[in-house]
Amino acid sequence: MYTRPSRPRSAAGVFNDALLLYRASARGWWLASVLAALSGLACSLYVERAAGPEPTLEGLLAMVHSPVVWRAYGLDLLASVYLYCVMIANINGTCAGGEPRPVGGFAAALRALPAALIATILSLLVTAAGLLLLLIPGLWLFGRLQFWPVALMAEGRGAGAALLRSSGLVRGHWWHASTAVSIAVLLVFTAGFALDLVSLAIAAVGGLDGTTAMTMSESLGALLKACIAPLVPAAYVAAYHDLRLRQEQPGVA
Repeated sequence: MYTRPSRPRSAAGVFNDALLLYRASARGWWLASVLAALSGLACSLYVERAAGPEPTLEGLLAMVHSPVVWRAYGLDLLASVYLYCVMIANINGTCAGGEPRPVGGFAAALRALPAALIATILSLLVTAAGLLLLLIPGLWLFGRLQFWPVALMAEGRGAGAALLRSSGLVRGHWWHASTAVSIAVLLVFTAGFALDLVSLAIAAVGGLDGTTAMTMSESLGALLKACIAPLVPAAYVAAYHDLRLRQEQPGVA
């Protein structure tokens, strides 16, 4: 059972809260997560089909300049940002003590979508600029800005205000906040990598051709993503409220 903490927690404690919140809010995030996984799967299969069974250098270059391919990626990005905001809204609602509902958060995320897209672009530009300077500044900037989706959905802030809110909360707690979230990201990544290995083994044993093997791998990956990917936004919500407690109770370790 998830109970919202009243005092700041260690990074391990925040991750444990994220696991509890992930389970408690499952009825709220499952629909958005399934739709996000299907959107990503459709985009991947479409691009792979456009590349052909044996993609050539000329074909790949043509894809890079194809407006249809870029449109597919753009639609997937739009759907991903929107549905991620839905999950954040529903998980945060559960964190606040609300009853998780599959259709909850869709209207709120739609209202916040313009600001979410602006914040996405701004955070990517700022992080990219830091990465161009050196790797470390880019990672540091990403760590400072990464909580903007929660600020956007939990506090109703605009794009710029959400980015500033994230930066302000993380100030002085970069390692703590990043560690708590990174554990969830690493767990999801490891599960995806393990599934890829299983898919390769099945394809090798079954003698599947490359196209069939890739389709199977993408489909299994989408299923896994729908099931466990929401652990990451759950970690962001748990860490965000932990950072708020640290700001409100500065004398507490």
